[in-house]
Amino acid sequence: MPYNERITRARPGCIIVLIDQSGSMGGAFGGDSRFKKCDIVADSTNKLLNTLLTDCQRFSEETSEETNKSEIRHYFDVGVIGYGGSTGIGPAFTTPQLQGRDLIPITEIADNAGFEQRQRSIPDGVGGLVHENIEYPFWFKAVAEKDTPMCATLQKTREILNNWISRHSESFPPIVINITDGELTDGSVRDMTNKGDEIKALSTNDGNVLLFNVHISSSNVHGILFPKSAHEIPPDEYSQALFEISSPLTDFMIDKAKRTSENFHALTQGCKGCGFNADFEQFVNFLNIGSSTKIEGRN
Repeated sequence: MPYNERITRARPGCIIVLIDQSGSMGGAFGGDSRFKKCDIVADSTNKLLNTLLTDCQRFSEETSEETNKSEIRHYFDVGVIGYGGSTGIGPAFTTPQLQGRDLIPITEIADNAGFEQRQRSIPDGVGGLVHENIEYPFWFKAVAEKDTPMCATLQKTREILNNWISRHSESFPPIVINITDGELTDGSVRDMTNKGDEIKALSTNDGNVLLFNVHISSSNVHGILFPKSAHEIPPDEYSQALFEISSPLTDFMIDKAKRTSENFHALTQGCKGCGFNADFEQFVNFLNIGSSTKIEGRN
């Protein structure tokens, strides 16, 4: 059975997030003018990286309780590739030590976070709220400029994956999550479909590369997540193509989805890792479910 290999230090996994950074990403998220799509995507991508760090964390207990400490283990190589923006296509990490690198061990990501001050509200215990400042970790910042060169991005991603797979043929296959809000500008829909199919044709001994696609919304129309049939999604050519190039969810991902929300209890084998007009809750669920794997000692 494919997609059963556990993530270990000897056989790490690979996750690449592709982020549309075109000018339209500066628009309102889900029809709410208070939030820009690029800002929501940046925050959610940083949260995903932080979640991966938690998944890779192990505690080593020594003789004294005071020396109990955590260790980040090399369970993943991670890439964040932006397309659009002033640089066109390329690594989107913005902290200095990570800039310009396609794939980075999760251990180095742990050591090279940036931090900014943010405020959060917590209950004060007597019915009110207390506001406190926290240090918020980030590795990626929002960008929204220029066009949407998706075909060239998928081609570059294939090259990165081919190189990684040549060194990790026994690992769980890589996961690619493509986040976009609009149509490509560097080719036809058929070109995009071909590039997506070329990515999915790559494989390790545990299965083919998983390519997932999520279209985030500019409207407040409720979206669609993890459809099984093309009849469930918008009939336009672009949406149909994104559905076509999306991989089915693995059994493990389906099980996690069902544990995440009762909205996913009807998911079955064959449901695809794609979403259309995703709102904030759907988008966060998509990232959490689409990046889930069996990790040594955790599942």
